[in-house]
Amino acid sequence: MKKYLLPILVSTSLIITACGSSDDAPKDETTDVTTVAAADEEVSEDEAEDETIEEDSGRSDEEKAADYEAWLKGQLGVESFTQLLTSDPSLWGGWINGFDAQRDRMHVRLQIDRNDSDSKDFAKQAATAIASLVRASDDPRVENVDWVVVDDGAGVYIAQESI
Repeated sequence: MKKYLLPILVSTSLIITACGSSDDAPKDETTDVTTVAAADEEVSEDEAEDETIEEDSGRSDEEKAADYEAWLKGQLGVESFTQLLTSDPSLWGGWINGFDAQRDRMHVRLQIDRNDSDSKDFAKQAATAIASLVRASDDPRVENVDWVVVDDGAGVYIAQESI
């Protein structure tokens, strides 16, 4: 029995040492810390940072949406998205009919039926392609975009892709 006790004690002390906290241990930067913003309202540090970025950029959501549209037209090499539709209707770019911005999310509206399974695949292709273009871009108009969301013409969600 004694021969099993020593390895158990050593293992236990190693586990306690490994699990214990130390000031020298690296901190997890993704830990969500909250601060009190008002008497009963708490705002996470990430939300407070997002608000600061929006205030610093000085751009309204409408201005961001216009920038997103101009940026994507430049990426696709067109002056109008209908140019793509007339050349090849199977390309998702030709079905774009508007942009919205909500915080740092780029909402792209496609004139498609959200209830059709082929349209959902089409929207997913668009979200993936646009997100890839955003990732590869160093353009300041899209540097803070964190999601590409594809909506139908009425603005109802169909697909999304994280940056």
